[in-house]
Amino acid sequence: MLHLGIARRHGSLLKPRFRNECNLFLTNAREKWLCTSASSLSGSQHYGQPLPDSHSHLLHADEVSPGISRDEYKQRRRRLMHTLTENAPVTVNRHVVAMVAAEQLHSAPDVPHEFRQCADFRYLSGFQEAKSVLLMEWQKQDQHCRTTLFVAERNDKDRLWHGPRTSLDDIPTLFGVDHALPIETLRCYLSDSYPDDKRKTNMLWSSSSSTVDQSLSGTLTSHFDATAPRSNVLTHLHLQRVVKTTAELALMRKAAMATKAGFLNIMHRSAEPVGEWMLEGKLLNGFMSGDVAISAANRVRPAFPSVIAGGCRATVLHYLSKDMFIECSDMVLVDAGAEVDGYVCDLSRTWPIGGRFSANQRLLYEAVADVQCYVVDMINSAAESGQAMTLDQLHSLSLKRTEENLRSAGVIPAAVSSREGRAVTRQLFPHALGHYVGADVHDCKFVSGKFALKEGVTLTIEPGLYIPPNSSPWIPSCFHGIGIRIEDIVVINKDGKAELVTSAPKTVEEVEEQLNN
Repeated sequence: MLHLGIARRHGSLLKPRFRNECNLFLTNAREKWLCTSASSLSGSQHYGQPLPDSHSHLLHADEVSPGISRDEYKQRRRRLMHTLTENAPVTVNRHVVAMVAAEQLHSAPDVPHEFRQCADFRYLSGFQEAKSVLLMEWQKQDQHCRTTLFVAERNDKDRLWHGPRTSLDDIPTLFGVDHALPIETLRCYLSDSYPDDKRKTNMLWSSSSSTVDQSLSGTLTSHFDATAPRSNVLTHLHLQRVVKTTAELALMRKAAMATKAGFLNIMHRSAEPVGEWMLEGKLLNGFMSGDVAISAANRVRPAFPSVIAGGCRATVLHYLSKDMFIECSDMVLVDAGAEVDGYVCDLSRTWPIGGRFSANQRLLYEAVADVQCYVVDMINSAAESGQAMTLDQLHSLSLKRTEENLRSAGVIPAAVSSREGRAVTRQLFPHALGHYVGADVHDCKFVSGKFALKEGVTLTIEPGLYIPPNSSPWIPSCFHGIGIRIEDIVVINKDGKAELVTSAPKTVEEVEEQLNN
């Protein structure tokens, strides 16, 4: 039968005690399956996520997720395991990589948030269901990596309320793993496969993330106690993930197209005050109603809570309230992005609600825009001389250029010393110039800012200026209360140069033309 076949096929994997427990669990599960299978819709297959059999109009036959093939997921796992085994102590006989799925979060009892899979787990498996563990096991003696997905199955009530999950029988073929087993058997599997007397020769590679299911993470780490060598797999995985493949870049460009549609939907002149919440509604509508949304297997959704800050509220870096009106004489700063099939966009623009920049607004806006252009030029100039820049170097250059522009604009008076000028520049431009971006908005956090940028790396370049109301008395009051951020994503191409991934009106002329069109 459906589930019992798993125990029969994989019996050689399982030691007697674990095999008995697995058989008992699967016998009980078989009875539940027989009761519910007849109620399934005939002639169609049901899974816990879009797959080629159920969404053939959206995925090709060889894809696990839109645009990403089964072979690419296998290659990712092989590359990671090769890196881990190449750098491990010679005393290690077995490597165990344990990746835990994201936890299903709730906003209130019985009110779940929309589920988003942990980017690291999804990168290696393509599996988009909660309560899951990917176990990758490598043995020195046979040089083979065995991959097993431990997954939860739904009972009758779960199916009624939340729909189906992908069956154990289907998972190996669909996701290109060796085996699939019930999540309830994970603890017993670990006990049988990694007894106490052999743990010191096993290297556990686990992930430390606040987004994963903490109970499952605890099950794994508690089994491999302090006597077993362990390390954080993310320090290696993120160095792999930070370099995007052609397929990943294609998805990021789709997210950029959806994001541009949202921005164009709200970049219009207004003769009346506009509610920040009204702009958010139009922004999200633009994300989700364009051509990208129609062709995406997973619907387009916001990549993160949007910042829509009018007037002096734009000087608050992560202003999320969105509950005030924006006066026609003010500017609005919008920092937002769409997510398409697991890859995100992050874009920021600032514009005058009334349709035209004032002289002071334009002066500061062009000062920020110049910094962004300057940084891109520095990346490209370095590439022409055979060198690669780092995020830390780019940030230092951006601060220096910002100070020069602030002095030229009269924001920092000539009498202010170089030391004081640097200090005030850091106050007015307090965040990093950029960050890596991809499957997460702030992607690959274990990759240092000292990492040399190379082909396939995607990052944001987002200079800004934030001059609060009642700012320093020697900053002219006409600049007080102005916040500006201009942000785009670039990818490093094969020549080492920066290419734009995002696009939306940006120069003063482009912005004003769009606002008044």
